[in-house]
Amino acid sequence: MLNNIALLLMMPQQSGDGASGGMGGMMPLIVLMVGMFVIMYFVSIRPQRKRQKEHQEMLSNLKTGEKIVTTGAMHGKIDQIKDKTMVIDFGNGTKIEMDKAAVADKQRD
Repeated sequence: MLNNIALLLMMPQQSGDGASGGMGGMMPLIVLMVGMFVIMYFVSIRPQRKRQKEHQEMLSNLKTGEKIVTTGAMHGKIDQIKDKTMVIDFGNGTKIEMDKAAVADKQRD
């Protein structure tokens, strides 16, 4: 069904004098598609990139002793920081080495 509508929109418009419409029939479709992409960029893509950049900045600024929340909703304190991993102390002597990407946020007090 969508293919049929797209084909109808792409067909050249016939004018009353018998000449074909040529590119004039495609111009509104192109403008509509560009407009939809611009709207999609500002509504979806740009905010996601901003959140991703803020999260990456937060990960790079983590220090030992800070309280964090992992993506699995586990709360702990950073014991050691390595290149791509960190050791997190969850209390009662439980320490687990996790990937830095597993940190969702800093714990708010």
